[in-house]
Amino acid sequence: MINFKQKELIETLEQEIKSRFPAFKILSINDNADNRLWLTIKELNDEESELELEELIAEKVTDILVTHGYHFQVIPTKAER
Repeated sequence: MINFKQKELIETLEQEIKSRFPAFKILSINDNADNRLWLTIKELNDEESELELEELIAEKVTDILVTHGYHFQVIPTKAER
């Protein structure tokens, strides 16, 4: 189950990324037995933007892991859910 702090961090992450990539969208959030959250996101159509997005996400989720101890795994997909 996602706790309040995790939800807050996900909302902040989404806002920060959307400010740079307006098409960014979190499609689903799943928690895992190993205390990891899986965020499925909508893949962008532009390959160059996708690489920039992946770098930004990697930076942000690393900051969350180091600062708050929560491990977010982000998985891009083309499918809308």
